[in-house]
Amino acid sequence: MTYLNGSKPVATPCDEGGRWRKFIHAQYLNCATFEPFVELRASTTNIEMYIYLNEMSDHATCPDCFRGEVKSQLSGALIVIDSADHLPNVNDKSINLKPGSLTEIRLSIIENVQKQPPHGRCSPNLPKSLPLYDTSYAYSEYACRQYTIQNDINQKCGCYSLEYPYNEHDGFEPCSRLPTFVNLTSCSTEKIARSNVRPSVSDSSITDMCTQEIELFTKRMLCKRSVMENYVHGALPSCTMPCAFYSYEAEQSTSSWPTKTWQLTWLNSSSNRRLGIFQGPEFEVYREAQRLLASGNETGAAHLLDNANVLERNLLAVLINRPNFDVRKVEEKEVLSLTSLLSQSGGLFSIWLGLSMIALGEIAEFLVRCYTKTMENRQAKCTSKHQTEPSELNDRKIAFGNHRTDEWKNQLLAAEKWPVRCSENHFLWILLLNYIKAKSEHKENSLCMIQTQYQEIKCEDFGVRGNHQLFPGDDAQQKQQGQRDYSCEF
Repeated sequence: MTYLNGSKPVATPCDEGGRWRKFIHAQYLNCATFEPFVELRASTTNIEMYIYLNEMSDHATCPDCFRGEVKSQLSGALIVIDSADHLPNVNDKSINLKPGSLTEIRLSIIENVQKQPPHGRCSPNLPKSLPLYDTSYAYSEYACRQYTIQNDINQKCGCYSLEYPYNEHDGFEPCSRLPTFVNLTSCSTEKIARSNVRPSVSDSSITDMCTQEIELFTKRMLCKRSVMENYVHGALPSCTMPCAFYSYEAEQSTSSWPTKTWQLTWLNSSSNRRLGIFQGPEFEVYREAQRLLASGNETGAAHLLDNANVLERNLLAVLINRPNFDVRKVEEKEVLSLTSLLSQSGGLFSIWLGLSMIALGEIAEFLVRCYTKTMENRQAKCTSKHQTEPSELNDRKIAFGNHRTDEWKNQLLAAEKWPVRCSENHFLWILLLNYIKAKSEHKENSLCMIQTQYQEIKCEDFGVRGNHQLFPGDDAQQKQQGQRDYSCEF
């Protein structure tokens, strides 16, 4: 691996720059993770690895291939690039590596920022690590899901499933174990058949033991399947994604490696000596080609290399390169925030309704002015009502001004409260009508109230002699100023 010490690139063996962790995957079997040390992660620029597969060349069948899993039938290896200390998701994020080739992977780093509820489903209160494969991995949504399902199987079935990360030191055994049944010395078909023909104490006990083993196996497998079916669809409420995490985008290119003319050189290199594979019996043809080349017979050595394919079938190289330290940030936001809502509403009003903020302000000002004017009119009416006196005409108020005087007179006559009971040419009546008319012309469009609650006054105030009554509350100054309407009765 190569990392930067300041601006100087430094190459170091992977064993000295990081740590390896091994685990058994249910589908791909032997797996290992390499994690650079914490102090080197930020400055590591590339990691170069050589992998020798050690295929079984003398087998015509594949014992570790599964009919329903295509990837288990491939030659080569799988690689997953994830954050350090995280459990790799081999099933969904793996990249295929072809044997006899060099695969270069260029990385770009993405920082993901998620929203908390109600806009998102991330949670800031998460555990830092989870116990998996008898070690500790950093928290991730995938690791939490695997741990939760395995823990549920442990508690309900009393065993662990090989399909999920397990901890052998927790005291559970595999759900698919059959140690007694697969032992041919006890549960063989011959012994079971013999015990059925010639039953004996020992054969009967063997049959019972095998039957009990099968029943327990069936019970464990049915229990495991029922638990796994509960988690087939949907996210687990207890496993939420972190609010901030890193993901990686990879671009890969593949080419044949190594060339025939470089194979002998590579086998003698320090990288191969660290692998320690050159001494195997399958490399005898390469050792013979090296002896021919050392003796000067280059044609014979080339002929042997053309017929050899051990390296092409078993060796591959992978180069993980980070071209720069740029980080692209992807942040989750609301689909429609308050600012966006206001801006979009303003745009729609402006385009379709021809409204703008200035127009809305003018409409608001118009409404305020209408409200203010209405309140002023109500207040003026209330003040006018308070200045008048209560009526004796069953609280009836007779208005005049713009109305005809005859209508006012007829209403008072009908109520038998007409203040002057005489002919229409009576001097006092004519004087009173002229006074009312003058008042109406002086206060145009106003309402003047005449009431018939009287007090004793003298009729000289109207220029005639007699007795008349004054409205309550009037004083001499009001009479002189003509601010009240008076009525006289003889």
